[in-house]
Amino acid sequence: MALFPADPVDFEAGAIEIADALAVYRLWTNGRDLRRKGAPPIVLSPPERTLVALLTEGHSDQEAAAVLGLSRRTIVYTLRALMDRLGVENRFQLALVLGATGSTPLPETYLQKDPACSEE
Repeated sequence: MALFPADPVDFEAGAIEIADALAVYRLWTNGRDLRRKGAPPIVLSPPERTLVALLTEGHSDQEAAAVLGLSRRTIVYTLRALMDRLGVENRFQLALVLGATGSTPLPETYLQKDPACSEE
């Protein structure tokens, strides 16, 4: 799912939600490729990599916490620390940065929805 501000100036005006997996995939992959600008992949710690993989597969924070044997609060704190480290404000921005830098692969479910799509 992707959320965009309904009004880019007034964030209190609400958001537009895109829930179509193929549309989100196309938004993700048609963005600027930061690797072409020489941006190195972001190095995630093993716990961060596992958490991001679970979330990109569609698991909720609670489900990821159960799989990892952690509290939901630890999941939230881990994601917030990662977002702060990368200078992004929300999970969608985090996904864009991680995807654009090649730091995390797209989930297999997105690749299966569009046979023309393949990772480089």
